Amino acid sequence: MIKQLFTSISKFNISNILFLSTFIISFVVSFLIFISLIGNIPNLEQVKSVSTLIQEEIITTIDNFEPRVENVQVRVDPRPDVHNFDVTIFFDIVGQELPSQEFSFILEATR
Repeated sequence: MIKQLFTSISKFNISNILFLSTFIISFVVSFLIFISLIGNIPNLEQVKSVSTLIQEEIITTIDNFEPRVENVQVRVDPRPDVHNFDVTIFFDIVGQELPSQEFSFILEATR
């Protein structure tokens, strides 16, 4: 039972990592464009609006392209002092008797 559970979780995570890597790259590019448009130091309102946009887009993308999860919640914590966003996605795997899963990553501008 434990082996089967681990196998199903690892397959789920590997496929999502491949999917989310493309997704993350597009957000990093969008973030770089945003920073270049508003200047190097965004104000707090601009950072909050970008955080909300990132949160909404992650939820929309997962809802549209990942039918194997439900109860998706996303937390985006801006860190303007180091020019990145901490993102945590909480979700339940459909058909699995597992506790809620958590996936965290950092979106940061690379130069």
